[in-house]
Amino acid sequence: MKKYSFASCFKFMALVFGIGLALASCANEDIAQNQKGKDSDANLTTFSTGDPTTRTSMESNGTFYWESGDKIWVKDDNGAWQQSSNAPTEKTASFEFKVPGKFTKSSTYKVYYPGQNGNKDQVSIAANQSQEEPNTTTHFGISG
Repeated sequence: MKKYSFASCFKFMALVFGIGLALASCANEDIAQNQKGKDSDANLTTFSTGDPTTRTSMESNGTFYWESGDKIWVKDDNGAWQQSSNAPTEKTASFEFKVPGKFTKSSTYKVYYPGQNGNKDQVSIAANQSQEEPNTTTHFGISG
């Protein structure tokens, strides 16, 4: 039977204790970060846009997408118009818009995209429109 010295047992216990302490401290940080994210979205409803017909622009090959800065409007249960609190930061095929307000009376809501110069369910169509790049529809958001 092998005998261990007090020093080697002490080093082993210190190592085990150190590893346990490191794992516990990392787990504590993860829990705190996850709770912050949940609190900030607690009063928001997510509207997902996966269907191509919901997107704002189209490429020449027929691919639809949302553009940077696009926002949506939805009328909440109290009849107040609510604008999404987030927007895509780049061209994307799908996006999860976060909208404040209460949405519990119905399982479906009409979502409006009035363009970048529109408001609520009112579209503002520019009298003079320009297209900087051929074969794109990226100007639709500004033009209405």
